[in-house]
Amino acid sequence: MSGVAEILFRMRVKGVRLWSECGQLRYQSRAGSITPADLECLQARKAELVAFLEQSRTSSPQEPVPAPRAGGLRVPLAFSQIWWWNCFDLGNRHTSRTIAGTVRISGPLNIAILQRSFRELVHRHEALRTTIITIDNERWQQIEPRSAYELPCFDLSSLPGSDQRREIERLTEEIVYEPVSLGRGPLFAARLLKLGAGDYLAIAALDHIISDATSLDILWREILSGYTQLLTNEHLPPPKTRLQFSDYAMWLHQTNQWWTERHGAYWSERLASARRIYLHLDTGIVSPATAKWQIEPVQLGRRLSADLLELSRREHTTLVMTLLTVYVALLLRWSKQTELIVPMVTMGRPYPQVYDSIGFFSTPLYLRAVLRDDDRFGDLLRRVTREHADASEHYDACRIAAQTPLPEFAWNPLFNWVPQELNARPAESLCPPCAQSGIRVEQQRLEVMPRDQIRWDRELALRLSDTPEGVVGFFEHRIEHEHANLHKFVLGFVRVAELAVTESDRRLSAQSY
Repeated sequence: MSGVAEILFRMRVKGVRLWSECGQLRYQSRAGSITPADLECLQARKAELVAFLEQSRTSSPQEPVPAPRAGGLRVPLAFSQIWWWNCFDLGNRHTSRTIAGTVRISGPLNIAILQRSFRELVHRHEALRTTIITIDNERWQQIEPRSAYELPCFDLSSLPGSDQRREIERLTEEIVYEPVSLGRGPLFAARLLKLGAGDYLAIAALDHIISDATSLDILWREILSGYTQLLTNEHLPPPKTRLQFSDYAMWLHQTNQWWTERHGAYWSERLASARRIYLHLDTGIVSPATAKWQIEPVQLGRRLSADLLELSRREHTTLVMTLLTVYVALLLRWSKQTELIVPMVTMGRPYPQVYDSIGFFSTPLYLRAVLRDDDRFGDLLRRVTREHADASEHYDACRIAAQTPLPEFAWNPLFNWVPQELNARPAESLCPPCAQSGIRVEQQRLEVMPRDQIRWDRELALRLSDTPEGVVGFFEHRIEHEHANLHKFVLGFVRVAELAVTESDRRLSAQSY
């Protein structure tokens, strides 16, 4: 038995389940079943374990492996796209490019080469040349066979500071928020702004139906590495995308019967009798035409974040699961329920073939949470962690979420975790050779929200990230709720997080928040 196989066997005997998720090693265990020595072993052999797990998965005769489609420029929508279309009623509305980010570039930038790098990126990824069309009430991805894409450039260097800032804001909002027709596009757009000598700002924006947060990182990484490669006269072609998003969408439909036979019963059982929950935040009926979007910030701080991380380690789980449980506990209290379904956004890239593909892979994972009378926070945390691990075994729930019409529980408050590696950071971390080109880059992600022309009936959505300043994020909602009540809800989230640390042995039903 090989060393890696022996580790997996030993962990399985101890009741520890290991799996890989988007190239990361994940585990789930019962309290006390895994020791610090076990964790050190898993950390030391992490790369080998991930490679072994992924090879075992893709070589399994029981599970089909994603592969390129036979051809054609028209493919059905992926289930994630169908879910998104239904959530936003996109058949009757325009959309906007809300997956957006900027890169600040300092130094001697060769604009012509950067433009060429953008052209090659669009040529390499079909998602950037895709629109969504409807034929006989069926929606399809329509892929343009080629693109003469040109990166527009705007010289703002002659404007004084205040005027320049206003123009940057105007051009950024224009590219992100301009109404986009899915059938006409373009669903991807970019701009280069010259701010001064050796000072530039590159903006890229994509409609969510063809992209996700991971895709934006892929975009910048390939743009920067392609620029460096072209500038240094390295004529080696850029790495070919192993699998296009359209290939993956076609594969999903081809394997849907296989998936239903193996996973459909699980979801039928877990989602039986599930219903929409209400948080009792409304103060009156507000017309959708007058309701607006709002962001309510959340910040837990370094100390509390560190305490929650330590709690997660003691409970043999992750910070993500602990924060999700905090959210669940708060939702149960405010909705006055003892059971609910919470959709959790996942990165949705379970196969190595799509790690470097641009597309809308993110999917919701529906988790059923149950609160018992004598539950402490740790009890609920272990139950949520176990539910997440079990549900992950039956990926992907978006095949369920794509049902038309969407079931009521699909609108429940959403939980979204954006990994630290997808937060703002130096772009050199995405492209180590970038320094060879003589430029310095700094990446930023734009926090953008759909404008009022996009209606989403979800109660709430919570997005969190782990940063050097601690866990930060925001609730997003429509202002058809009283702001004061929502502010109390945010304070309640922080309070539950504090109590999870300070009163972990006290029954949840007896805690005050």
